[in-house]
Amino acid sequence: MPPEPNAPTWATKFRFTKASLHATRAWFLANSAKDQLDCYDTECVGLIAVIYQSDRINFRARPTVHKRRISMTLDDYSIQNTVEQA
Repeated sequence: MPPEPNAPTWATKFRFTKASLHATRAWFLANSAKDQLDCYDTECVGLIAVIYQSDRINFRARPTVHKRRISMTLDDYSIQNTVEQA
């Protein structure tokens, strides 16, 4: 189903900070019916933050190993696991 013509959009490529992740999560929970939103860090290439409707943020890495791209789940975003640690 295509998006509505006047539906608000949100950037999914940005520098990950506590403030930017919280703002994106707030927008996603209020404006999207999708199950998840994949966001990409512009500073650390290959770092992905997946925001879920369950209000959870999970970090993943997509490094290239032996000319193949792999996906690795790192951990959930929390007080113990910050953006800098990911």
